[in-house]
Amino acid sequence: MDLNISLSSVFAITAVLLVAGFVFFHWYHLFREKKVSKLKTQLQARTLALRPAPPPPEPQPIQDESVEAVRFIMLFTDMVKKLSAARSPEEVPSVLVRMIGNLIGAPSVAYFEYDDEQDLLRLKEGRGLAADLPGKLTFPLGQGKIGYAAQVGMVMDERDLAAETMTARQQITAVPTTGVPTAYCAPMVHRGELLGIITVAEPGYRSPHIKKLLSAVADLAAISLHNAQLMGRFAHRADTDGLTGLFTRRYFARRLAEEVIRCGNYGDPLSLVMLDVDNFKHYNDTNGHPAGDEVLRTVAEVLRRSFRRTDMVTRYGGEEFAVVMSGLKKEQAYLLAERLRTQIEETHFEFGARQPLGRVTVSAGVASFPQDGGTGDELIAAADQALYEAKRAGRNRVVQHEAAALAGREDVLELEQVGPSGRTAALEAFLAATPADGGEGAKSPPPPAAEGRVSPAAPPEAKARGRDTSAPRPHSPSFRVPRPALTPGVAGGSGAPPTPRPPAVNREPVTRNGQPPKAPGATPGSPPGT
Repeated sequence: MDLNISLSSVFAITAVLLVAGFVFFHWYHLFREKKVSKLKTQLQARTLALRPAPPPPEPQPIQDESVEAVRFIMLFTDMVKKLSAARSPEEVPSVLVRMIGNLIGAPSVAYFEYDDEQDLLRLKEGRGLAADLPGKLTFPLGQGKIGYAAQVGMVMDERDLAAETMTARQQITAVPTTGVPTAYCAPMVHRGELLGIITVAEPGYRSPHIKKLLSAVADLAAISLHNAQLMGRFAHRADTDGLTGLFTRRYFARRLAEEVIRCGNYGDPLSLVMLDVDNFKHYNDTNGHPAGDEVLRTVAEVLRRSFRRTDMVTRYGGEEFAVVMSGLKKEQAYLLAERLRTQIEETHFEFGARQPLGRVTVSAGVASFPQDGGTGDELIAAADQALYEAKRAGRNRVVQHEAAALAGREDVLELEQVGPSGRTAALEAFLAATPADGGEGAKSPPPPAAEGRVSPAAPPEAKARGRDTSAPRPHSPSFRVPRPALTPGVAGGSGAPPTPRPPAVNREPVTRNGQPPKAPGATPGSPPGT
């Protein structure tokens, strides 16, 4: 029994000693490794401190993918800037087609604008297209590859179109698209409204992101085009009179200055007609402002029909209008203004019989560049002065700005003071004797024939020099005829007695909302108002 206890104790003591030895050995091994590692670290640090510093690593060359990415970012940023800077809808297509071709390396790009009235897609801009394409290429919405992609409203490529249903493929193949790039079709949609579609040929490199890129470009272009259209509409509203639909005075002043510069550079004639509705204040006060507005709208419509499409017709202010006619001499502008005066005189107005002259009429003044003014402001002043003279002479007439060369003659009278028949006769005599444009004849149609043609007799000294002054001379701002015997109380058929012409200096302007200033010796029976 004692032997057994002794053996157990021995075994227990031995096990404890073995465990203790193992723990001690393991602890010593860890301590030694840490010590050795610390010594190695200190040795490496001292060794590195003694060695010279290595040279910095040389920069690695940029790979081709990085170059392409940088180029893409630069081109895309440039496209965004140019599209955002577009101020009119006409600027967007050219920028879009050019930048997309450079961006993805497509050999041909086309832009079709959508015409919602005819439900058509019309080719607006293209790059790298076939030379035999028709000038006005159109596709119906929903027909052909382009029309179908535009109707769907999402970017589609050839595989997408080929995967459509049988009914859709019939629409796709209904209209051929030969000569037009259709590898990718990207509709331009803004807030659910189709504006156009971009079609692209197979790009220079394949990428799984081409459709996403074209979708982003189409969205950006749609926003830019929509904003440009809004700006165009706002500019049109700012330059258009809301009552008559004619151009405003601000637009007139800007364009007149441009036309004066252009005509001065090229030596072209330029004429300005200022006209005013006679006794308009009387019409307004008697019949009400709505009736007056209707008169202004009717006069504006007659103005549009009477002048050329290239002429700029403007509502200058109130009841006064202005017409800029590039390429016409004063004589030709006078003919058009006289025709307009006759047309307005013959136009029926609801309350025209209540006017002092028994009908609605207009008076006009004509001036030309450069004879009557070298700038737009001088031309306006000259035409307005002639309009003032038309008012003083009895209204319902056209007066040209007076010529200094004929101002002192005693045997002549202003053409505008002898009535419509005398005006027509003298104008016919002038056109017959002196054709416009160097003998090619006047561009404007001649007025109807009239009886009682009259012309001033030529002074003997003029005939002796070989120059006949029996007809008005070309480029003369004022046609003149012999002074007729005027019936008291009648001046040229207007029903108002003639008044002496005031001196050229210190002349008061015509008042637009009241009576014109009376000249010395004016008869009190002249019609009131303008």
